[in-house]
Amino acid sequence: MRITILLLFCIITFTSIGQSEQKLFVGVNLGTKFGNKNYALRYSGGYNDELNQRIIQPEMYNRIRLTLNDADFILPFDSYPQNVRYTPQLLTGVQVGYNIGSNLQINLEANVAKMRIQDVFTIQVLDPSSTVSQEQYQIGNIFGEESRFTGRFNMDYVIESSPINYLVGFSGVFSAWRMDDHFAEFNNVLIPLFSPFSINNNLGNAVSDVGFGLGMNFGIEYKVNEKITCQLMYQPYGARLDYGYTINKRLLLEHDIVARFLWK
Repeated sequence: MRITILLLFCIITFTSIGQSEQKLFVGVNLGTKFGNKNYALRYSGGYNDELNQRIIQPEMYNRIRLTLNDADFILPFDSYPQNVRYTPQLLTGVQVGYNIGSNLQINLEANVAKMRIQDVFTIQVLDPSSTVSQEQYQIGNIFGEESRFTGRFNMDYVIESSPINYLVGFSGVFSAWRMDDHFAEFNNVLIPLFSPFSINNNLGNAVSDVGFGLGMNFGIEYKVNEKITCQLMYQPYGARLDYGYTINKRLLLEHDIVARFLWK
């Protein structure tokens, strides 16, 4: 997909260069995406109790029990992480736009990012031979990875200054997510929670969705030379996405910090 977008960008670039009055422009984006932590909760392992469902399967249960020297164990109700967050990730993309006069520009941009989470869960070990009166807990790791696509229609107003211009605007947003990987690990035993090859192995859980929303654009612009302009943008937005559970919040902001390199 990235190769296709890059080829499209190159074609538009070479066909647009040489116009006598350049109003059409193209560009590439490079930045950082900060995902909303409410969506990251999908990877806690507690969604539909999926981690527990995997662990109690006989083969997996016996493998984990073997690592505990044949001690029994349970997954407590508070085993799952409660504050799962995405780590900030690289965002890349392309755009094509049009200057409406000297102070107003519109553009379409398409950005992609690979979002990741890493957290821990706990297992309670039930060892009747132990003389310790307190419960015994051991920690496992849980991982998640998803692909993100964000398409935006932007309308930005340029406030002219010297040597840096200022931009403010708004955007309509199309957003999509797709789970790429989700698994847990305990004592070097891998516990798959998602398979990209079998819908039946995903326990009927939500693994992708699309949604629409609105965003704002705030930034600065610097003209490097007659053809190249650099814009540094902060682009918060909210798009309602279905991760398979109810989120009791109206505003679910996500944040992109993007450097746009434009050929105008």
